[in-house]
Amino acid sequence: MEQLSYKHGSSISIFANSSKKHPFRLIFTRYYDSHILDMYEFNVLNYKGISPNMELPKYGSKPIVICQGAPFESDDVYKSIRTMFFDTFSGPIVRGSKLFLKGFDHLILVTAYETDNEEINKQSTIIGSMNSKIYIDIRSYLIRLNRPSEQVPSELLIRSDQNLVLNGSPRVVLSEIGLQIKMELVKHQIPDKSILKSAMIVPREIKPKKIKNVTTNVLGESIGRIHVGKQDLSTLNTPHAGILSKINRSKE
Repeated sequence: MEQLSYKHGSSISIFANSSKKHPFRLIFTRYYDSHILDMYEFNVLNYKGISPNMELPKYGSKPIVICQGAPFESDDVYKSIRTMFFDTFSGPIVRGSKLFLKGFDHLILVTAYETDNEEINKQSTIIGSMNSKIYIDIRSYLIRLNRPSEQVPSELLIRSDQNLVLNGSPRVVLSEIGLQIKMELVKHQIPDKSILKSAMIVPREIKPKKIKNVTTNVLGESIGRIHVGKQDLSTLNTPHAGILSKINRSKE
């Protein structure tokens, strides 16, 4: 796998395999300098492909990737899995003026959750064994921006709150288009801290040059700060300065 990564210049690979001993396995691997950085092997419990009759996102559109769930926040292994999903699905980072609202037409939702043994025994449509209690669900949705007055078919309407439609704002509707994956973590190899630190170093050539007294907010907008010294308002010349001086002389 490292040779293939070096040959094709790839930093991420996804390998699917099924055998009698290890059925329905999905392996995500990240590479750094043509060597394995981390690897995660999942046992696929349920899978549903993309529906051919549904409208699909535009080719080449950048998806919105959301990873939610308590394991992604508390467990170090699942924190690394979350960054791996971001690197796999999100693509290049786009910020600031390059964002286009109508260009967001694809959502990938990754959910990590924990179930007890009673809920595990009730499920009968899964594939393979279920020894782990933490599961990961991957769902794919098509994003629609409809006008408030536009009616949406009930079969495509997953969640729409009329109270959120204010001042003619578009109504966001999510329609599921398939790619449902439910899986559990079987094996993992988390990255070494020293190697991960060197892998996250940004070269100086691509680092943006820092401009003095100019900052950038989360939306990519530049905000400048001007430092002005203390002003002496007593020497300020105004249109009524002559009238005030005459009044002061008359009082004297």
